[in-house]
Amino acid sequence: SLLSFDANADGRLTRAELTAGQRARFDALDADRNGGVDADEMRQARERRREDAREARFARLDADRNGQLSPAELEAGASEREGRHGRDGRRAGRGDGSKAKARGARGAGAAVEPLTFERFSARAVERFERIDADRNGVVTIAEMQADVGPR
Repeated sequence: SLLSFDANADGRLTRAELTAGQRARFDALDADRNGGVDADEMRQARERRREDAREARFARLDADRNGQLSPAELEAGASEREGRHGRDGRRAGRGDGSKAKARGARGAGAAVEPLTFERFSARAVERFERIDADRNGVVTIAEMQADVGPR
């Protein structure tokens, strides 16, 4: 949600807060600080997110906080996953991976330009501008609730 960038938590997102939040996220991706995020930096960020998710899941399942998962804790995790993903363990709505396959095929063998901050933040800025109904440079919770456009 755009309000995740509301730095002072007043329920009003200013354009400056959005830009600062987007800049912080971009800078976290730009490991070599060259002003662009290349494919390797994106891969590293995905790996960090996956590792963080694994660690969070382990911490959530380790009910007794002993650093090990007991059979009961593992069973609870399997039940949790089954509830979220269905009996076959696959997430609903994931499909056959054709979007990822298409992205991979499109990028195969082609040099890809590094992602710039402007491209990185463009969708968030467009969404901010669309939601800011009174065009005062501030998005409120009421404006977000009224937004029915594409996300």
